[in-house]
Amino acid sequence: MSHLIARSPIHDARRRVLAYDLLYCPAPEVAGNADTETADLGVVMSAILVVGVERLAGSHFVFIPVTTALLDLPELRLLPADQVVLTLPCDASLDDSVLPAQLDGLRQAGYRIALGGYRGAAPGLDALLPQLDYLRIDVAAIAVETLDEVVRGLRARGFCGQLLGEGVETIQQYIAAFAAGCAALQGPHLHRPQPVPGSALGTASTAAMQLLSALNRPNVSMRQVRERVSHDVTLTYKLLRYVSSSYFGLGEVRSVDHAMVYLGLERLRLWAMLIAMSNTGEHSHDLIECGLVRAFMCREIQRTKDEGDPDTAMIVGLLSVLDLLLDLPIERAIAELQLAPMIVEALTRHGGLYGRTLAWVLAYEHGDWEGVRDSGMDEQVCQAYFDALCLAADAIARLRAGG
Repeated sequence: MSHLIARSPIHDARRRVLAYDLLYCPAPEVAGNADTETADLGVVMSAILVVGVERLAGSHFVFIPVTTALLDLPELRLLPADQVVLTLPCDASLDDSVLPAQLDGLRQAGYRIALGGYRGAAPGLDALLPQLDYLRIDVAAIAVETLDEVVRGLRARGFCGQLLGEGVETIQQYIAAFAAGCAALQGPHLHRPQPVPGSALGTASTAAMQLLSALNRPNVSMRQVRERVSHDVTLTYKLLRYVSSSYFGLGEVRSVDHAMVYLGLERLRLWAMLIAMSNTGEHSHDLIECGLVRAFMCREIQRTKDEGDPDTAMIVGLLSVLDLLLDLPIERAIAELQLAPMIVEALTRHGGLYGRTLAWVLAYEHGDWEGVRDSGMDEQVCQAYFDALCLAADAIARLRAGG
């Protein structure tokens, strides 16, 4: 099996993406062996250089796991210092007689250093605290009522960097971590809707969702879509502005028909999704990007499997972030979209042909490598992931160009 590499978002208090964690799966033949895992991580690092950090994380920086044995690896210094944070595990390998000098050399070269998985104690930590830019606290391993005390202790011992919380599983941990001074968090709780009173779409977003619903119907005609757009002045204006943007270089747009024929159904769906979701909160851009990555992954996997309809798979991936965008259970979020039963089943139960594809996509996104292996096509899923990152970035650029 080839190396599987993915990213996992780290969110600030407004649920915007601050950075990404690098997730990787060691090859089965080396997993569990410390020496070969270190060598394998070196191979993964080389793979990152081939893929490119920008392709993996865009404009965000990425936390890359390293071991003390890797700190002198030549490939390490090929990573762009302004885009990566080297993250050591908080374990017995922290040698305070050697490590400070190694870290000092890396910091002089411009690299930022983090320590991950802190659970309240670590041998040799005090000598390293002044050199750490980030300390990542395992929030799930520390009682919420003592978290503030733990943070005060770290500050008193000389830590001046930023605190991040990881492994956040509950709303209580979420609140306590930010209250204690964490700048950003990561964990399962961040991947669940956070219901708030009055969660709803604005008027323009509602019209766009109705258009998206129409675009999802089997055998939808351009005439039906044109009627939806033409009867709403806001949608008409946004569509014409989008297609006439400099990104497309189309020149004069003569009519709604002209714009729709030029875009085609796939790009119309993406455009409708952006309009529908663009006013749902500060974190909407990051979630729309996530939805696009899922959408393109689902489509590419369905094409590789050569069964079902890739466009239907794409819609499933695109709509799979709707619960997080609206902070509603997925059943309520899609209730008014009049979706085909197979799409509803895929989104709500991960059932059926498209639900299985979505489950593999989510497994890859979350670093659930066993779930990826269950697909029997882990290398193809990995390739679909990196293809989707590029396709999503391009789609976002086009959508932004239209305002």
